[in-house]
Amino acid sequence: MKLDSSGRFGMENETAVEVSYKIALLIAKDKKPHTIEANDLPCERVIRICTNGAHAMTGCRSGFIELAKKKNPKAIGSHCIIHRQALTCQSFPESLNTVLNLAVKVVNHVKSSALNSRLARVSLSHLTLF
Repeated sequence: MKLDSSGRFGMENETAVEVSYKIALLIAKDKKPHTIEANDLPCERVIRICTNGAHAMTGCRSGFIELAKKKNPKAIGSHCIIHRQALTCQSFPESLNTVLNLAVKVVNHVKSSALNSRLARVSLSHLTLF
């Protein structure tokens, strides 16, 4: 996690996601509940939070975002990219939704294995997009 100039930190990057997976693995292995308070995470200094999971998306469980917002009302919460896509698609016209769903399937297939990712990278390396 990186601190910005005000001493606050955000948790919406790949490193934070990787760390959260490692923490989840430790919790599963130890079968001990770890809480934010027990780990002395300063919630009042959190400014951005990206949640990952259907429970966070549907609002059936309040968790870290609500806790952080109680301590810092200016904290910004967001869903992971796949949930943002799902929320956005609800208001799309059917034709655009069909195209987007096809694009998501293609990306998911490419990212489903290391071989597919490497083949896509090699085959698309000659393209100049910008």
